[in-house]
Amino acid sequence: MKTRPVFAMLIALCASSFAGQLLESGSFEWPPVTRRKPRSEGADVSKSAMNAEWITFTDKADAEGGKLILGLTNEISRTGRQCMYVEFNKLTKPLVSTQLSSDFIPVFPGKPYRVSIWGRIAKKEPVALDQRLPYLKLRIDWFMADKEEQTGEVVWKVQPIPGSKLRKPVFTAAQWNEYFANVKSPDDAAFIKVTWFWDTPPQEGETNGVIFFDDAGISGEAPPKEEVVFDEELKEDEKPAPEKPAEPAKPDDKAKPPVKEENAAKKTPAAPKQ
Repeated sequence: MKTRPVFAMLIALCASSFAGQLLESGSFEWPPVTRRKPRSEGADVSKSAMNAEWITFTDKADAEGGKLILGLTNEISRTGRQCMYVEFNKLTKPLVSTQLSSDFIPVFPGKPYRVSIWGRIAKKEPVALDQRLPYLKLRIDWFMADKEEQTGEVVWKVQPIPGSKLRKPVFTAAQWNEYFANVKSPDDAAFIKVTWFWDTPPQEGETNGVIFFDDAGISGEAPPKEEVVFDEELKEDEKPAPEKPAEPAKPDDKAKPPVKEENAAKKTPAAPKQ
């Protein structure tokens, strides 16, 4: 009877060690937005202090050959308050490539990891199968401890959006679906770098529609993180304040007159001049 709780605890520990999430900002909660907001207007995940893990976030915002816009929105999410969106707007230009790239994320050598992202097609602006299909691409790079020398083989995965025309689509408007790759770190790896691409093929045609993405992740056994310690001489008001999430959008209320304070301090009359 005494061995059963211990055995259950060991199973829980093993499961939690593999299910650990290495990306803290994969839910795309920063910077907070109250509408669908493109990267070019400030919804750039690589520019927020809370998103130090993301270092590159690019799109094609010019109108030549159509637009491929990346940004953030609060109109839908899988978890949290908001997610990332990708908009193909009358995009006829071939071989357009945009990306979301992570910094170096610490990993253990010789361990299994799962790199993933969840996607969902917009109901009112679907990426349909009867057009030129864009691609979601995943690239995984491994680096040694010095962060300068790569190790192992680069992992590539390619997925048509919403899916292959000959198979059931991976991404639908009905629910969130996960796209993932199970990989193993090389025996001398210390860091992983993940890049997600949204590309158009070399063929002629037009691509339209919107797809949402949320909960990008790298799950597996995570090395201990270094604690951030402030200088003892740094004053309390000089420490960076944490960003706060925006409140959900609310309908505008009619302006109300200010409420007078009953216990307001009375002004002291000035002394008469002599």
